[in-house]
Amino acid sequence: MNIEKTFIIRAILRIILYISLIILPTFIWQDTPLVYQVFGIFFAVILFAFWQYDTISKKFNLLLSRFGYEKKRGKLSDMIGVMEDVFDQSRHTSELYFKMNQSLRLAIEINNLFLKTNDQQSVYDFILQKALEAVGKSSKGSIMLLNSNDELSFISLIGFDESFKEMKIKKEKDFLYVLTEGALDRSVIVEDVVSFNKAGMTETEFIAFYKKHPKVFQTTLSAPIRVDDNFIGVINMDSHEKGAFTNEDLFIMDLFASQLEVAIRNRNLLDEILYLSRYDHLTRVYNRKYFDDVLESLIKKESKFIYTIIDINNLKKVNDAFGHTEGDRLLKVFCDTVNKNIRNSDYFARLGGDEFALILTDLSKVEASKIFLRIMKELEHFVLTHNIHYFINFSYGITEYPSEAKTSEELYLISDEKMYKMKRSFNNTVK
Repeated sequence: MNIEKTFIIRAILRIILYISLIILPTFIWQDTPLVYQVFGIFFAVILFAFWQYDTISKKFNLLLSRFGYEKKRGKLSDMIGVMEDVFDQSRHTSELYFKMNQSLRLAIEINNLFLKTNDQQSVYDFILQKALEAVGKSSKGSIMLLNSNDELSFISLIGFDESFKEMKIKKEKDFLYVLTEGALDRSVIVEDVVSFNKAGMTETEFIAFYKKHPKVFQTTLSAPIRVDDNFIGVINMDSHEKGAFTNEDLFIMDLFASQLEVAIRNRNLLDEILYLSRYDHLTRVYNRKYFDDVLESLIKKESKFIYTIIDINNLKKVNDAFGHTEGDRLLKVFCDTVNKNIRNSDYFARLGGDEFALILTDLSKVEASKIFLRIMKELEHFVLTHNIHYFINFSYGITEYPSEAKTSEELYLISDEKMYKMKRSFNNTVK
């Protein structure tokens, strides 16, 4: 029998008993005066109530013992007070579970956003907004990321002036570093930010900061952002109220930060996979597959561009004379030099071995030729200044799309023929 049926049956029985206590004395003592009948009913009800009180007390004590409260006997008001505490804790626990679930749900949203967009600014703005929602006690916050100088700089702000983005804080002076003694492994609460800053700043720095930013905030909840045990930044939530954050908020932020770590790791893994699918591992320029995809896309759009096939002269001789390690160095130097002389809108790829291809957008053949002459001069200068015992030079063939070729195959064949013509001329000159 379930608990609802048990409760209903017991309630019905109690009602029947109370009715009986009222009716039976009247029926039994019907020949007695009314005042005795009333007295008898009252007496019977009082006795039953005391019996029920004892039963209810035992049931309360049994119920309380299940929640960890050992209270053998006591006033009913005391037990009710304890029950209220139990229900408060239950409600409190339910709210905590709700926040935990919300944090996990928000982390999933962040993970999905990380995987769908390359706009890092919008991702970090989204993360900050969702972190504030997860705790639900502040409308001001920031995300700071660690740079190569071990400084934390603002990447996202909510509720603050954009001028804060100009600030940089040494990692060792940050709230998190100081309060975790350099461990940077858990969230912390700074109850008095003004006192903290006063202790960590010079008097001149302190006066200048609070003159520019008076009454910025009183309390801060700061959580570390870590990826593969490496500290990369912090999420801060700020409030003007002292004691605004609790240990539960620390727990929620640690949970949120751990899920954020998973999202960032997934994004880094995706970036790595994407990089490997697009780039040549040795020279770090585009690989043939990605370059061919770009080429087909530009042809489909009917864009005008310069297509070039490039071949490094005498790479085999360098490998034979100085080893493949030196040959790899030659390839890297060549690619670095080319990349320095082209724009972000251009596409440079290694097709294989010593053969490369280049797409220059919105340029004429004359302008393209000037770029190659500049690259040759820089390579010559590099050889002279780095005590290299061989020349680094190349041959190339330029074809203009669509005036000289209409398809990717035509572009390659025409450019390749022009390149070999230049290479034969180079070889004849060397001889």
